[in-house]
Amino acid sequence: MSDSPRNAAASPAVATRRLKPADVFFALSSDLRLEVLKLLADGRKMSTSEMATALGRKLDGTGKLLKVMSAAGVLDFLRGEDRRQAVFQIPAAYRATPGVLDFGFCVVEVKKL
Repeated sequence: MSDSPRNAAASPAVATRRLKPADVFFALSSDLRLEVLKLLADGRKMSTSEMATALGRKLDGTGKLLKVMSAAGVLDFLRGEDRRQAVFQIPAAYRATPGVLDFGFCVVEVKKL
């Protein structure tokens, strides 16, 4: 696949940043991280503590899984005035179609997870 403007327009993932498929597949290879996708697929933003509560998990473990997903480019980390106000979200470029996440080389139908 080339990096021509035509291909960039056809693939929403290119608009955000170049993703490494192996990193994205690793970030999606956990049932718990797939639960995070389900929670954030509609565009909502959640803090680490909100996510931990929603998942019924400890804060430190939740922070680690969010860090993996953020490092892979699956999630954006948005800083607040202090770290308690920081939130994570799935970039809008990957959410062009409701219920579908398009990473450019991989499409995830959230409702089928």
